[in-house]
Amino acid sequence: MAALLLRRASRSPRDRQSVARLCALDGDVTWDDEHTALLLAELGGRAVGLARLRIEADLAPSMRGPRVWVDALIIEKAHRRQGIGRALLDACRHEAEAREAVSFGVRFDDADEGAAAMLARAGLQRAPRVSVWLDGPAVAAHSTHTHHALQLGDGTVHVASRTTPLLVTRWNGGRDVRARAPSDLGAPTWNVDGLVGTTDDEGDGARFDPASRALRELYLRRPLRHAVGDALLRAIASLDAPRVEIALAPGCAALTLPSCEVALFDTSLGTLIALDDATLVACGDDARGLSALTVGEGLALLVREARCVGWRLTDPVSHARPMGWPDTREAPPLDDDARAALTALLYDWMVIDALPRIDPVGADEEEIAHMVALRDRARALSPAGPATLDRVGGVARDIAAHVHWSWGFFRVRE
Repeated sequence: MAALLLRRASRSPRDRQSVARLCALDGDVTWDDEHTALLLAELGGRAVGLARLRIEADLAPSMRGPRVWVDALIIEKAHRRQGIGRALLDACRHEAEAREAVSFGVRFDDADEGAAAMLARAGLQRAPRVSVWLDGPAVAAHSTHTHHALQLGDGTVHVASRTTPLLVTRWNGGRDVRARAPSDLGAPTWNVDGLVGTTDDEGDGARFDPASRALRELYLRRPLRHAVGDALLRAIASLDAPRVEIALAPGCAALTLPSCEVALFDTSLGTLIALDDATLVACGDDARGLSALTVGEGLALLVREARCVGWRLTDPVSHARPMGWPDTREAPPLDDDARAALTALLYDWMVIDALPRIDPVGADEEEIAHMVALRDRARALSPAGPATLDRVGGVARDIAAHVHWSWGFFRVRE
């Protein structure tokens, strides 16, 4: 049996066609204003159900959040006994929680009888964990998730168990870690317009959806300084990391996220860890007081005393991509030889890049032999012709360019 996929509808032609087809099953349903959200249920790539959410925000200065309710629920007749209606209502409830709604329910303009009829048409006699009412109790009374606050930089975010897909993680050119919402992968630019949170691009950044307040973008710079601590590396790598959703707290419109100061990794590059200096000292060898929260594919935030103090990227080589590759481009798994060559190149590059910089102009050959050898290895892995570059060749090309420009080899005649 095909897996059920629940997601927000986009404005793409494909989704518009699916919405029009499903709305045709109920002549009163439309979807075309800023106060409406639509969730689709798909089986085998075909939309078989939809739920329409109404969001009523800014009713009064005293309101702590919007009112959200379901006023349309349509399931294809052949699928009404497969639990799709219940799954859609659960997804609607989670959407209301993400928007920090003060009330949530199922309603029609003609009161409870209309709502009950709508549920019956979707194959439901009653809504699971959702009452049918006009203005019901707060969403928190129906929530099965625990929420807590976390300090992220100089801002505050709320953390809840995850009900949406993880952010997609990329280690761009083996330098900085980027993660973004799956729905944003096709965007032509990295910074999606209209997001809130970090406002500059000078360091680490976190940006959130202005409506749901959910995290949509993370940018984490790899620290140049490398600390040797195998015991601590193993301890942090073994921390359990539940999947969580992070949302910007009410009243927090912007935050600054300082970059970490020291990196931990070994020759296998099984895990890449970034911490601030104070945490590195406080943790000792056993990661005492640290916990981990997974926010992206292989990416977890490290927390100590309700404050984010670093991050962990598991199997970073699998996330390495050339800078400038489209996020939507699929990358096949690396074979053993390609993975070994890329791992060795990335490890040596990060180690050498953290050493005191030697100006190649006028330097003795022995002083810069390690830098020259790394440049030559990177060039050997990245043959000429960008159209022929695979993932390994693209990352190697980026490293060769870094050696040439950042290490000063552009001033040396070859």
